[in-house]
Amino acid sequence: MKDEVPIQIEGLTAGYNDNPVITDVDLTVEQRDFVGIIGPNGGGKTTLLKSILGLLEPMAGVVRVFGRPPHETRDRIGYVPQYATFDEDYPITVKEVVQMGRRRGKGLLQGYSPEDEEETLSALEDVEMVNYSDEPISELSGGQKQRVFIARALVSDPDILLLDEPTASVDRKLEKGIYSLLNELNERAAIVVVTHDIGVMSAYVSKVACLSQKMFTHNEPYLEPDMLEEAYQCPVELITHAGEKIPHRVLEVHDHAGEED
Repeated sequence: MKDEVPIQIEGLTAGYNDNPVITDVDLTVEQRDFVGIIGPNGGGKTTLLKSILGLLEPMAGVVRVFGRPPHETRDRIGYVPQYATFDEDYPITVKEVVQMGRRRGKGLLQGYSPEDEEETLSALEDVEMVNYSDEPISELSGGQKQRVFIARALVSDPDILLLDEPTASVDRKLEKGIYSLLNELNERAAIVVVTHDIGVMSAYVSKVACLSQKMFTHNEPYLEPDMLEEAYQCPVELITHAGEKIPHRVLEVHDHAGEED
């Protein structure tokens, strides 16, 4: 049913080899939500996405996607992984990469239908890459590749779009372009984006959450220092433009694990 809650997570504990990475996480993603999730490296952001996709069984708690277990609803989720790696020497075109998103349920030797072709071109039009359909994907820029991978996630017409660091390999200008694209796509799908970047992301999302083993949520499109300090366990300074609530930079180096977040 279209009116069911896309994602409902209650008391989720999940991890690997009996070692929890996230504990007692609650999260609700409503229809047409655009949720941004930030947090330090190792905080459990990718673990959370795997749990939503049904790739990781909960140690405790419940994950429901449209009211059902995640493995039953994967056909309603489009996923863009953090690193979409491929052999740069493999001769595959942009259109062929996107068509891979239509493979679900097809036999090994089964070809693509006219509907598959139509949906592929439509997804490429959505991300403004249809003119590159026949180009080898290896010849595209980082930002162009990300648009193609988003198109691959869109080609099955998902009701939920999950993205793990979708702008990790692009410059600031292209990053804004990708978030503007996601903002348009949010008209037809709930979106969850995992990122380290607070600045550009916060200008587009409807809700933000910090994940550092536990979830710190805030049902507003901006962050507050106390929520960030709880998640990062260190002093955090937010810089905003005059008259805006939107944070643009996290400052102040801390000595936790000696890493940049």
